Amino acid sequence: MYRPEDVRTRLGISPTTLRRYATDFEEWLSPSARPAFAENGTRGARRYTAEDLAVLTAVKGAYEAGQPTSDIQAMFRSGALKPAAVVDNNTHWPLPAPQKSTVADSESTVVGLPALIGVDVEQFVSQLAAINAALPAIAQELENAQRDRAEAAAVAERQQAELAEILERQAAAFRAQQYQVEELRQEREALAQLRAAIEAERSAIPEAPAEAPSLGSRVRQLLRGGG
Repeated sequence: MYRPEDVRTRLGISPTTLRRYATDFEEWLSPSARPAFAENGTRGARRYTAEDLAVLTAVKGAYEAGQPTSDIQAMFRSGALKPAAVVDNNTHWPLPAPQKSTVADSESTVVGLPALIGVDVEQFVSQLAAINAALPAIAQELENAQRDRAEAAAVAERQQAELAEILERQAAAFRAQQYQVEELRQEREALAQLRAAIEAERSAIPEAPAEAPSLGSRVRQLLRGGG
């Protein structure tokens, strides 16, 4: 009998893939590969026979050849696909039971990922617990950073609005100054034209003749001895 982890290692597939194979091709597997539910609602551990391993090997080969699930099932029913010949000549097969503590999955007691890659399970669990303990602080720091970023964006937006308002006021003042300059220029031109008109009118008036001396002025001049 083969444990799920033995079959996965032999076929080089993931736990999810093995569960999918066992579900889609259940009718060609032994009863031990289709565990029933216990009274407490938990599902029993799967155990695979050599014949199951042969079926699953054929299934993997068909998938690698590009066959869809429905075609593989039809090929099994028609006899076009038969369980693959499995030669178990590996003296190291099945894998020996691990000496370290293991992690149980939903189907069977299997070697956990830390043990498979040669990591101390206790140290791995401790590190994982430390990471989980640090997650709230990390989440809080992320929230604070997002809040600070939002506040900085709001300040920048206000400053940009204030700058736009200042620039608009400066533009309005410049336009008003230009209007005043234009008005002064027009007034200067009007004054120049008025001065020219006055000069023209003055030059057009004839000079008045000299007045003849009056009788009284001549008498006074005679009395003074004048000629």
